[in-house]
Amino acid sequence: MDSGKADDKFLWGAIKYKDDESALEILFRRYYVKLSDFSQMMVKDHCEAGEIAADVFVKIWEKRNQLEITHVRAYLYMSAKNMSVNHLKVKSKNLTFENIEALNQEVISVYHDPFQLICDIEEHQYYNHLINQLPSQRKIIYKLNRNDGLKYKEIAEVLKISIRSVEDQMMHAMKFLRAAYRGTDVIGDNSLR
Repeated sequence: MDSGKADDKFLWGAIKYKDDESALEILFRRYYVKLSDFSQMMVKDHCEAGEIAADVFVKIWEKRNQLEITHVRAYLYMSAKNMSVNHLKVKSKNLTFENIEALNQEVISVYHDPFQLICDIEEHQYYNHLINQLPSQRKIIYKLNRNDGLKYKEIAEVLKISIRSVEDQMMHAMKFLRAAYRGTDVIGDNSLR
């Protein structure tokens, strides 16, 4: 099966009706990293987020005959969200005093110009710093849209909020980022509080 051309619905049909493991592998390769990153925003642990993302695909395979999925990408993100929340509930009961720290591993390309590498790292760190200043819901919405490529409608389905709320959150996030990059004051923006 050609992984580049197969759309998600076709792959889901092959998994559900033909028990096609290669279709599952294509979906896994397409979404594993994105789901892992999404889960990491909630569980704050790289390894646990990876396990949750992998579990999403295991559950899909195990329950393929019972599941009725119409929007594959939205279903995958919703599953990752639910599994992350359940993981946090269990972990909060077992690890009340443990400080959960997210692992931020950056893969850096090999640069010929060390100065350019430093500039790029600083720019990336500044961007991440700004994104991390966003309120948690806004940060999740922004990352789902910009990093994972979800449409507003898909984000609304995953987070169970209105499309208008997604639009508003994205507008405020973009306003904040534009102001920060221009060096203007965004203190007057009450939407950040």
